[in-house]
Amino acid sequence: MASLFQKLRTLFRASLHEAADKALQKSDLAVYDDYIRRAERELKEFKRSIAPMFAQVKSSRRRREALAEKRPGLT
Repeated sequence: MASLFQKLRTLFRASLHEAADKALQKSDLAVYDDYIRRAERELKEFKRSIAPMFAQVKSSRRRREALAEKRPGLT
């Protein structure tokens, strides 16, 4: 059987969720704006994190092309 504390915690969480749901429904556009801003920030961070990978690919491609020029027939 759940303790009184657990029951109160569940009730409190449910009340918070209900209040948040009502607030989200009232400010639909603001919620979407926040989602968009968050997605844009995450996209910028992702681009920053993969930049070294792009540099490595370019470097590897240049090395491969240089090796191919030295050894005919490997293009």
